[in-house]
Amino acid sequence: MVLSTTPDPIVKYGNQIKPYRMPTRIEAAAMRRYVLHTDYWSGARCLCYDRPEDYRKVGSTEYGTEKYYTFTWSDSNTGGTTVAGEKTSYSIKPVRAIPLAPISAQFSIDADFTWGTDTTTVSTAK
Repeated sequence: MVLSTTPDPIVKYGNQIKPYRMPTRIEAAAMRRYVLHTDYWSGARCLCYDRPEDYRKVGSTEYGTEKYYTFTWSDSNTGGTTVAGEKTSYSIKPVRAIPLAPISAQFSIDADFTWGTDTTTVSTAK
């Protein structure tokens, strides 16, 4: 996809990807440093949106510009988010907008990753 054919992807695809949403630029700045399995993201440039409510200045970087940016996942901590041009090809890799458990509920995670059994349980505190 490119912005010249879909100038406002949040509006066009927002309802189609619920309960997920497009990542914000601040989230992308943090998430791009994680190393994920190569088949998971396929190395494509991912699109993110710089929300106006995220306005802040970190060094020389200004957030909250209301523009679309692209980023790639990298383990080298280099690069960053780049303003998306009209002809920049991108993929939308959504993030979950609704938590799996209520935020107000305390929960614990217990995992047993032994060779014979791989079980993970999540329970809410009572």
